[in-house]
Amino acid sequence: MFGYLIKIAAAAALLIAADMAFEVNFPVVREINIDTERLKMGEEVTLLQITDFHGGASGEIVQRLIKALGNIRPDAVVITGDLVDRSTEDFDNVYALISELRSLCPSIFFVSGNHEWSNDRRKELLEKLKEMGAVILNNKGSSFAVRSADINMCGVDDAYRCKDNIEKAMKSVNSNKYTILLSHSPKIRQRLGLYSPDLILCGHTHGGQVRFPLVGSVIEPGEGLFPYFDKGMFKLKGKSLLYIDSGVGTSKLPIRFLNRSQMSVIRIRGKG
Repeated sequence: MFGYLIKIAAAAALLIAADMAFEVNFPVVREINIDTERLKMGEEVTLLQITDFHGGASGEIVQRLIKALGNIRPDAVVITGDLVDRSTEDFDNVYALISELRSLCPSIFFVSGNHEWSNDRRKELLEKLKEMGAVILNNKGSSFAVRSADINMCGVDDAYRCKDNIEKAMKSVNSNKYTILLSHSPKIRQRLGLYSPDLILCGHTHGGQVRFPLVGSVIEPGEGLFPYFDKGMFKLKGKSLLYIDSGVGTSKLPIRFLNRSQMSVIRIRGKG
């Protein structure tokens, strides 16, 4: 009987290990729809959010990401930090990803995460991203037009390391326009002050990487044990929506469980 139980446990362990490897290496696209009266009826903006790439586990992951998108063609790509890991020395996967994304969509917006700040080649990375056509929104604001829709696109530097400056990011915002704020860490929700962007897009948490039924995420950096703000959509005080994407890559341990690698396609549809 004991030997039989050992075999069952070994088989279960192998299945879990195989699932973890699959969830890390084969990303999916999560689709999010947001209706707003801040855009006119018929106006629609489609964003692709990619976060926490962490340098890419392998060269194949870039092609798997592009394949997962299928025929989706976003109006803009938003990258919410940790394109590299603190230990990433070879940026080839990162630049290959940006090149592929640029072929799908010329508008790419980026904000830094804590791993960019921990990487010795951070400045080199940012310069190369700008050279490749990405707009760096570290504590900056910009505008973005899609057909008849005109929106504010703002970003803060990493809030996890207290590099954020919401005042600089939002100072040029036209309050009559729909406003999107990019932030690597969801901790920015605690520092909004009087500002109420319509939509805040974040990453950082990885959704905990490992999740359990009924419990969800057990622990996340900066959010503690059994965090509420782990992944998905949240309504903040005022009008702001906060969306946390659980990301593409991993950190520390190269595993995911019940939390598959993902990108998000976010469709913002006007109802005004």
